[in-house]
Amino acid sequence: MQKPIFTAFTFTVCYLFGMFLNNDPLNYSPELNKEIYCMAKNIYHEAAYESFEGKSAVSQVVLNRLNDPRFPKTVCEVVYQNNGKTYQFSWTGMKNRKITDQYAWEESMYVAKKAMDGYTHIGLYRKNALFYHNNKINPNWKLKKVTQIGNHIFYSEFRT
Repeated sequence: MQKPIFTAFTFTVCYLFGMFLNNDPLNYSPELNKEIYCMAKNIYHEAAYESFEGKSAVSQVVLNRLNDPRFPKTVCEVVYQNNGKTYQFSWTGMKNRKITDQYAWEESMYVAKKAMDGYTHIGLYRKNALFYHNNKINPNWKLKKVTQIGNHIFYSEFRT
């Protein structure tokens, strides 16, 4: 898929500017680098061709889960969580998932860094969106629809 030159140029400038400001993932601890990598892989495999907002929304669901006692306490554990039958994120159960689009991977890494640095998708944070799915499927969840961003529909639980 061909990307507009202006968009690729803008992203590259922002990415390099972030590196200049000492925000390059290589400057983080090894533990945080691992968490950023897990977040980026999830963003890439779930939302590689979504907008920046769509990628941020996927990362926000992972962050919201980190704040919920029912989910694990690290990004990697949240991303790879499975209950023995299903995975929380379907791509983690598939063999040989490779990164094939360098542009989408770099943007996913950028969004992951921003998320781990505290960038919040405020709408999904406030409404505590914990779940989403692609709009091409209907899992018949009994959850409260929060919003749709790109090809994903986001949900929170009903609060009593």
